[in-house]
Amino acid sequence: MNKKLDVCELLIRAPLFSSLSRDWCEILAKSAKVHRLLKNQFLYRRGETATGIYFVVVGQIKASIPVERSRHGKVIEIFEAGDSFGETLMLLNHPHIVDAQALDGSVVIWLDKGEIEHILSLDAEFALKMLKNVSFRFETLLRDIETMSTHSASERVAGYLLKQPRQGRQTKLKFSKCLIASRLGLKAESLSRALQRLTKDHLISVQGAQVEILNEQGLLLLNQSKH
Repeated sequence: MNKKLDVCELLIRAPLFSSLSRDWCEILAKSAKVHRLLKNQFLYRRGETATGIYFVVVGQIKASIPVERSRHGKVIEIFEAGDSFGETLMLLNHPHIVDAQALDGSVVIWLDKGEIEHILSLDAEFALKMLKNVSFRFETLLRDIETMSTHSASERVAGYLLKQPRQGRQTKLKFSKCLIASRLGLKAESLSRALQRLTKDHLISVQGAQVEILNEQGLLLLNQSKH
């Protein structure tokens, strides 16, 4: 992680910034800051001023609302390599409402708010892409609220498993059960019971962190039961 980064080249390859010209990327790169985080180190804390956009180069960043006596708090989202975040509150000039914490050794690039807003005022394509990105995040949040309000534990876990990357029928629980449970609005024991129920119904098979999807259609029907 000590290798010098070509920030401009990384931005050009990133979905949010891919429409920008190299000149714009070079302007952003000049004021960018590279954060190299150790496992569990905070990138920023709730209440701190939102001063820019963050782009994950390596690792995983957990965004969570702090909860007393809870290790993970209420997990809102997990950002991985290639993801950008922080734009909504930056544009509103509001302080962060979540903690951003590295789940493992991570490298994150910070991009200055002033430079971003300057480019937004001059580049309509980038402005539209930013608007779509914020809109997508808002839609995702609304769907998460709907799921946690109307779906059972088994239905939430089925939906979560269906969204995970797969090789054939195999997928993996990439995070601890406590963290996944928090992301789904469950307690860890509720997540374990839901996995056991899906196993008993022959929809999945679980061996440690490895999960085999035995009946994808069954999971889909379960996940869509409230729609």
